[in-house]
Amino acid sequence: MKKILFLAFCCAIALTASAQRFQKHTHVREDAKTLNFRPAEKMLGTQDYNYRMSSYTTDDNYITCRFYYDSQRRLEAMYEELTYEYELIDSIRYNEENQLTRLDGYQLIDDEWKHVYYIEYTYNDQGLISTRSNYNNMEGVFELGGVYEYFYNADGQIQRTELTMMDMVYQLIDYVYQDGRLLTETYSYTDPFSQSIVFEPAERLYYTYDAQNRPAIVYDSVYDIGSWLYYGKQEYVYDQAGNCIEYHGYNMDNDESERSVFTYDDRTVEETLLPYTPEMNRPKTFNNVNIYTREAYWTLDVNLVLQYVGDYIYTYVGIDDVSLTEVEQSPLCITPNPTSNNITLSGLSEGIHQMEVSDISGRIVMTAKVSNNKQIDLSALQKGCYLVKVLSNDRLHTAKVIVE
Repeated sequence: MKKILFLAFCCAIALTASAQRFQKHTHVREDAKTLNFRPAEKMLGTQDYNYRMSSYTTDDNYITCRFYYDSQRRLEAMYEELTYEYELIDSIRYNEENQLTRLDGYQLIDDEWKHVYYIEYTYNDQGLISTRSNYNNMEGVFELGGVYEYFYNADGQIQRTELTMMDMVYQLIDYVYQDGRLLTETYSYTDPFSQSIVFEPAERLYYTYDAQNRPAIVYDSVYDIGSWLYYGKQEYVYDQAGNCIEYHGYNMDNDESERSVFTYDDRTVEETLLPYTPEMNRPKTFNNVNIYTREAYWTLDVNLVLQYVGDYIYTYVGIDDVSLTEVEQSPLCITPNPTSNNITLSGLSEGIHQMEVSDISGRIVMTAKVSNNKQIDLSALQKGCYLVKVLSNDRLHTAKVIVE
């Protein structure tokens, strides 16, 4: 019941926003492995990549997702479209330590890209994510939605997560390990409408592993009247190479409620640059050896019958393809450059676009609505090198400008 009350409370907050605006809300569930993963370090790894993931789509083209990288092979932007529903662009920033520090979300609303949310990340001395704070645009004012704070053990494994909303801790996630492997993941909640803060357990995941130390079955249980009740499970099937070829989800009656079947080729994960942010749920690697090119997906229909939905199709290109720096090779042109005051943007499509200017540390110092050949005043900026980003249609255009 605590979990239901908490989710209802989160939904009530979400509904205060505009109905047509897509919002990033705080997660209800976190992946322990995700939080220990350092995406920039992975993407900047010393190994020689031969390929990179450039996009994925569904076979009916209902979902499209494209990835854009900078010259340092860091994910710089992600474009996502659900046909007839929404178009989004996530713009990503890094600090001087190549840590992902901010993700800004823009949505196409009434033919104009609008800044609808942003998420900020901080890190501890070990380079692990310390906090995640999300802000939603509420009628022109960004309001804090919630803050996750992460605590780790001496081995750098996440030990506890705390979710704070409206200055109160509402959710705790506790992680227990055995022989270095995640054993249990327990979710506890407090009643947001109660005068006292008492956390009660609500859900627990119990992990089991096969002989090769890979997740085999994850059991889900819920807490009710002093005891844990079976609520379902997740099963993983692997091929001889160690790739996860099937995923199955089951409900409390052991009826299958979700399924994914993966198809692989000979290319390996080690030689492939994969996109990553803490907010992404695809692609999934499962610590695979090879990369998968298709994911056949099943889920429940309105009658709670498992139905095949379609295939996700993943596209890879050579690491040296011109499209690797697709974002940087945009037609955006800035003149004069260097400048001491005004600049003119050219090479953009017709219409009004969103522009942001950030310094070398990734801090946003200016935002504006711009159009092709419009003059922009930069005289208020200090001398230095700045990155200009312009959202135009489904593309993120970037260019550098020097202010003298």
